[in-house]
Amino acid sequence: MTYQRIIYISIFISLFFCSCKKKRESDEIKPAIPAEVIQPRSDSTTSSYKPTRLIKADSLYVVQSALIKVSAKFDPTLAVFQTQSKYDVKVYRVEYKTEYDGKIITASGIVALPFGENKAWPTLSYHHGTVFADSDAPTNNKNDQFVIASLASAGYVIAAPDYIGFGSSTGITHPYYVAKYSSTTPRDLLIATQELLAQKHIASNGKLFLAGYSQGGNVTMAVSKSIELNPLPGYNLTATAVGAGGYNMEGIFADITSRTEYSSPNYIAYIIQSYRKTYHLKDSLNYYFKEPYASRVDKLIDGKTDGSVISNNLTSHFDSLIRPEFVNAVKNGTDINFSTALKENNLHNWKPTLPLKIYHSDADEVVPYSDSEFTYKTMLDLGSTSVSFVQIQGKSHGAGSIPMIADVINWFNSF
Repeated sequence: MTYQRIIYISIFISLFFCSCKKKRESDEIKPAIPAEVIQPRSDSTTSSYKPTRLIKADSLYVVQSALIKVSAKFDPTLAVFQTQSKYDVKVYRVEYKTEYDGKIITASGIVALPFGENKAWPTLSYHHGTVFADSDAPTNNKNDQFVIASLASAGYVIAAPDYIGFGSSTGITHPYYVAKYSSTTPRDLLIATQELLAQKHIASNGKLFLAGYSQGGNVTMAVSKSIELNPLPGYNLTATAVGAGGYNMEGIFADITSRTEYSSPNYIAYIIQSYRKTYHLKDSLNYYFKEPYASRVDKLIDGKTDGSVISNNLTSHFDSLIRPEFVNAVKNGTDINFSTALKENNLHNWKPTLPLKIYHSDADEVVPYSDSEFTYKTMLDLGSTSVSFVQIQGKSHGAGSIPMIADVINWFNSF
């Protein structure tokens, strides 16, 4: 943790409770139809069915714009908000309905509402990066909530899902890099956000922006593709920004597994375990991993263990971690199930028609920079004229988000 980050957190802790709203209120919405007959995907513009998603919204606190501006002086991630923070923000913990494995489940997320002017607000769906432990999901992480509040203070209603497997949906193995749930979970929170705005008599101007970095970039790409193909009533998708997300899953798998070392073995273990659980694959962990690591993965990818602990209990040496028989079976197509799962979750091979910016650092050590280059080229080859590419120079995977945030806010404001 950097010295500046320590200062920022100290300021946040000391001032946070002075600025927050202590009274906790619960705003509960009763669904118009029973939950068991809800049709989660009946949200196209051609359907007369009006979906309900919101279960309840608990008011957490108020964050003052002045606090955001002070904190932004000490945290480079938030630097842009020294000038862009304009409004105080009400932060809510929201529970809503979404679909997983053919069933309706309760998911959760943060919704942050700017206030102080009687105006119609745009909406920004914000998607966080990879988390392994529920304690790091937005509804449990005060630092992430502060980032979300900072985004809202620039004049956006923010909808930030925990993702399935975290918050109110713990007990499910998070479907990591599964495009279906990466799109439906944020979509359903956006519908729930509309319902919350209606209850609070807050106007929306209909403009919708999407943004995310790392896994959040992948989630954002999935949502953007989904909404372009199947628009959300009440929203006009205006612009999308994705950063270092990983979109060509087949290419990423081939790239990472061709290395002798990979500094983040927790990510590859996460993807394998996600696909095993989501697609109900029957192969044991010993098919994918060598011992002693095969025996550890179930206990490590449990929704409770921190990512650094997971990596420390695995190894960065691929020849010691992953069975070459598995890798070869995927590459030559004889492992049909895993190969199909990778292919189903590709997000690089479609044609955006609305503004989309792809950000990536050329020094990224976690997600291959070449993946974003390939995605951009593929979209151009498919005829897209609305996609652009921003090369961030010399930044690590984590640090690459800083220049992206500053550029994205200014870009979104231009609309």
